[in-house]
Parts: sequence; C-alpha cells; structure tokens
Amino acid sequence: MVAIGKDLFKATEGLKMKITDVKSYLIKMDWDDRPGKDRPRSSTEREFVFVQIDTDEGITGWGEITNYPGSVGNRAIQKYVMELKDFLIGWDPTKIEEIWTRTFRLFTYTGTRGATTAAISGIDIALWDI
Repeated sequence: MVAIGKDLFKATEGLKMKITDVKSYLIKMDWDDRPGKDRPRSSTEREFVFVQIDTDEGITGWGEITNYPGSVGNRAIQKYVMELKDFLIGWDPTKIEEIWTRTFRLFTYTGTRGATTAAISGIDIALWDI
C-alpha cells in the first residue's frame, strides 16, 4: 500500500493546479426578512462578503466573511481580498498553509487584525473548499 502511494505521488509530482481568478462579492440583505425578525437589531440591513477562487482545472472554491455590522468594515474586507488577487493568481491552491502564511505576512506593516485577518480567512475558507 505504501509503495502504491509513493508511485502515485511520483506520477503527479510535476502536476499542480493553479489559481486563475479571485473575485469578491458584497451582498446586502434586508434584515427585516430574517427569521425571528421581532428581535431588536441596530440595523435593518446585513452585508455578507463572499470570496470566489477559480482554478485552471475548473474547480471553484467559495469562502464567506460575515462579521461586521454596517458597510465600512465589509467594504474594507472586500477591497483587501481584491488587493490580494494578483498575488494569489498562479499559486497552487492546495498549498493552503503556505498561502495563509504569506498573505498574513503581507499585512505585517498594515496590521494583522480585524479586516485584514477577515480577508485572509475568507480566502482560506475558499481554498479549503477546493
């Protein structure tokens, strides 16, 4: 069994999938349509940020970031995701830990909390979905 695994690894050693596109979507939802809407809320709208990562093999991964009420934080997250697009294109999406570490380090001087970490998380979730 171990020998078969090694042979399979050798057969696919030079082949790797590549990220070909990254997209980010900001979706607004009227919070008055939610289940249990009788509970008090500070806002009647809720925003969700979705990350789409496409590969050269036709596989698409989806990530979701939903943690900020209002729009400023969510718009910042969406912009951070799109700023990382050029960096991510060409990477092998199965190298999830390496991609996470390198994207985290890109934000060392801007800050590695809040919106930046949320953007990285959405990308990370999309990669695991692949």
